[in-house]
Amino acid sequence: MMELRKYWGVGGRRCGACEASAAAVHCRTCAGYLCTGCDARPAHARAGHERVWVCEVCEVNPAAVTCKADAAVLCAACDADIHDANPLAQRHVRVPVAPIGSPEAAAVAAEAMNMFAARTEGGRARATSSMGTGR
Repeated sequence: MMELRKYWGVGGRRCGACEASAAAVHCRTCAGYLCTGCDARPAHARAGHERVWVCEVCEVNPAAVTCKADAAVLCAACDADIHDANPLAQRHVRVPVAPIGSPEAAAVAAEAMNMFAARTEGGRARATSSMGTGR
C-alpha cells in the first residue's frame, strides 16, 4: 500500500487545523500543513506567512521545485524519482518553488500554462490536419 500512496496520492497528509480535509499547503512559518479552507481563514491569510504547495505526487511533503514541462510542484524525493527515470525527463526545466502569492510563483504558473496551451493547440492542429488524408 505504501507504493500506491507514494505515486497515486492515496491518503495524503491531513490538515493540521481541521483534520478533516487533505492538506494542500505547507506553511514554512508555522511548519504546519493546512487545507485551502484553513489557509484562507483571516487569522492565517493576513499573517503574511510564507507558504508553498504540498507535492502533487506524494501529497505528503512540501514542494521543493516546480517542473515547467509537467506544470507540477514536486518535493525533492518525487522530483528525483520522476526526472531521473529517463533522458527525456532529465531535460525538463525545474526551478525552486516560489512561495504562494509571490510574483515569482505567478510568473512560473503563467509560463507553465502558456506551455500547456501551446502544446494542446499544437496537438489539435496536427490531429485535424491529418483528417481526410487517408493516413
